Amino acid sequence: MGRGRSVRTATMEKVEDRLRIPFDLNFRRFSPMVKKIVGLVLLIWPLACAGAVEEESGSVLAPGGLRVEKVRVRLLPGGRDGAVYLDVINGSDGPDRLRLVESPAVEDIQTHESLDEGGVVRMLARPDGFEIPAGTKVELKEGGKHLMLLGITDPPQTGEKLLLKLHFDRAGVLEVQAPVQILGE
Repeated sequence: MGRGRSVRTATMEKVEDRLRIPFDLNFRRFSPMVKKIVGLVLLIWPLACAGAVEEESGSVLAPGGLRVEKVRVRLLPGGRDGAVYLDVINGSDGPDRLRLVESPAVEDIQTHESLDEGGVVRMLARPDGFEIPAGTKVELKEGGKHLMLLGITDPPQTGEKLLLKLHFDRAGVLEVQAPVQILGE
């Protein structure tokens, strides 16, 4: 093979066709400064992405592909108790589990599930949390799985946000700011 020619594999050709990116770039033609900058970017990028990132849409992305979206708090009038609803999308290759939820403004947060059994709705505590299978979306919503907020110490107003720390077995701790709505307002 001649000097400066790249080795192309069938996999590289498939990726190139899919992304339309030429793989025959010769990095020797770049200046030493450009090489240093590229090296620093490649070194720093994983470190910058190591923590959870809250996106503008209100969703939170954790390393490894777990995403929390549509987080919202509904409080009963008086604001001392309520529920949290959210979606968890597991884009990783393994299952995860929402094990525990904490907030500095709430005395107790419990994982619950409402079940309709022959027209009778029962609410059951789920002390082991909720499993999030790989490649799925689990919805915590009214009439189903949800988080119960018991004893909010400083009740927020509609429109304010409540800090929640979601503890996952694999993804670790994700902090989210959940917008509050008081029922009836």
